[in-house]
Amino acid sequence: MNGIVPAILVLLFTPTMLAGQVRLTISAPDSLAFTLRINGEQVNTLALASCTVPGLSAGKLLVQLSFANGTTHEQSLTLKDRVHTSYALVESRDSWRLSISSEVAYTPAQATGLIATAAAPSSDPAAKDVEIIEAGCPQPCSPEDFETLKRELGNTMFEMKKLEKMRSFAMLTCMRVDQLRYMLAQLEVEDSKLKLIEASKSNVYDTSRLELVLNDFFLEKNRERARTLLDLPPP
Repeated sequence: MNGIVPAILVLLFTPTMLAGQVRLTISAPDSLAFTLRINGEQVNTLALASCTVPGLSAGKLLVQLSFANGTTHEQSLTLKDRVHTSYALVESRDSWRLSISSEVAYTPAQATGLIATAAAPSSDPAAKDVEIIEAGCPQPCSPEDFETLKRELGNTMFEMKKLEKMRSFAMLTCMRVDQLRYMLAQLEVEDSKLKLIEASKSNVYDTSRLELVLNDFFLEKNRERARTLLDLPPP
């Protein structure tokens, strides 16, 4: 099977569906990358070799794995409260089953927003890990949309005009921190950078990386103002 490019995708659960005290990880061989449903709800749309879902409720649930060859595997699992349970898809008598590979105590952090899972299967073993991200908006803009903005900025001479375009984009678009930092780098005046942050603070996807934005300020007073605007904890 060809490697799949590592990617970020948003879990399709809503925040209320992720309010429990249980975390579930399901892993499969690379050749059996899957999409997952839990109790009939679609979790991911891009095939993964490993998927972690936080915030589930303890008790029985029905999982369904769908594979690229059109086959599916359905199995009932029982999850313990405040436990991170990992299952591996293993072959058993010419069929497949999910078998518990580990159970560890799990204390969920206070989370806001949606939860996403990262890293699709790849031929590179280091790219197979799954990362859980607390996301402040549902889905970041596509690379194509951001490239369009970059071209527009390249055709704009004056800083205030650039700020106007970027503020409009930031107020309407879910962005990654790296994209926000690119936009900040187009501005020289730190007051303008603060205005951009104020416009974008509710539309940042990977909120756990927001502190990197502080590195884009030279003056300490502006760095602290940015920290306040982004609701970041004190250093």
